Amino acid sequence: MSDDVPLTLDMERTPEGLKMFVEPLLKEPEDIQLKWAHVLKVAESARGTKPTKKLTTSMRAAIQDLGEAPFKRGLIDFANNLTGHDDFKIDRVLHRKDGTISAYYNSLNEHEQNIYKAILWSAYPYEDPKLMDAITKIAEIAHTTISDLSLAVPSVGNAALWALAHSPAKAEALAHLKAIEPKITTKAGKKSIQRYLAETTD
Repeated sequence: MSDDVPLTLDMERTPEGLKMFVEPLLKEPEDIQLKWAHVLKVAESARGTKPTKKLTTSMRAAIQDLGEAPFKRGLIDFANNLTGHDDFKIDRVLHRKDGTISAYYNSLNEHEQNIYKAILWSAYPYEDPKLMDAITKIAEIAHTTISDLSLAVPSVGNAALWALAHSPAKAEALAHLKAIEPKITTKAGKKSIQRYLAETTD
């Protein structure tokens, strides 16, 4: 197992790209934090563009131990964290003290992307309006390219779109997909959402 994800939710040991997810979890009781750390550890094994049976089984067991409510709350708080901070856009942007931007560099490394993918894939079974709103926000933000820059994270955005497309709440998921379609700016996102819209309307 990698040492990149801490066995406790320690911000000093947490990889930079995961801090925006871990930060809201620190308000949880210590036992929930430890269980979340285990979920993140299991999520490290995610690969590819869709979940494997092995990953799905492992994530389901870890989330069952964590509890459905804390899992949902973690994703919802993450989405709120992203939209509530100007520099939390699933990007790494270096700001000068005068407020101008000094440098851009691509957002999440592969290890961090895999963890986010696993968490989003694991959210698909839950028919929860607030959770679906959160997944939709993440999909939109991860698939937004800033003009003349490349700060989108299509792999994470596609994982969120996958979760929506495979939701048992078909009508609600379709409404969310249609609502964000005009807002998706990456080529990968446009291709994915068009495919999922076609599949969900068949």
